[in-house]
Amino acid sequence: MSRLLVCPPDYFSIEYEINPWMRRSNAVNSDQAIRQWHHLMQVLEQDVGAVLERMKPVSGLPDLVFTANAGIVAGGKAVPSRFRYVERQKEEVYFADWFRGQGYEVVTLDPGSFFEGAGDLLGFPDIWFGGYRQRTDIRVYSILSDWFHREIIPLELVDSRFYHLDTCLCPLSGGELLYLEIVYGYSSASLLVRYENDPGRRRRPINDDDLRQDTSRRRVYCS
Repeated sequence: MSRLLVCPPDYFSIEYEINPWMRRSNAVNSDQAIRQWHHLMQVLEQDVGAVLERMKPVSGLPDLVFTANAGIVAGGKAVPSRFRYVERQKEEVYFADWFRGQGYEVVTLDPGSFFEGAGDLLGFPDIWFGGYRQRTDIRVYSILSDWFHREIIPLELVDSRFYHLDTCLCPLSGGELLYLEIVYGYSSASLLVRYENDPGRRRRPINDDDLRQDTSRRRVYCS
């Protein structure tokens, strides 16, 4: 059963622009966002069977709702994020306090060692993938690999539209790896091909045509 950290969008808005998708001119319909969020929570709890842990929203921190960026958790240990952009750095203390309140052993990275949580680090029980260059520093992955005793494959993100790894790579429950193939550096793309050749592994690339068809018709809110 999945256990997920969530945060209500009471204070969600677009107050700054820190990625190519954000536009302050795109006003958020707060009432609609709150209704949609509660409907999604209902689906996750009742239909999916997920256990939801709700943290309190904080005025002035509109992107606290993106809880995948809180940090990374495994084996009773939590490493809170170190955000690259100053606009999100005030979130760090709230995520760290939440982890401590839940009884996790909180281990912190040095200031300036940028790491944006499960937005950039995701994978399978035996192997993780770590996005770097846009938000997270590659150097943190050797540290996290030692702390969590996991192999971490670093993947360079070279397209600013896909600034977090979770915007372009998705591990599936059957061991498959769904990913957008145009956004990685050459050496990182080679690592993904090697992953495909590993017995029992499968990957599903998505090309640029798929991307244009999918994103041209919708408005995206993300941080």
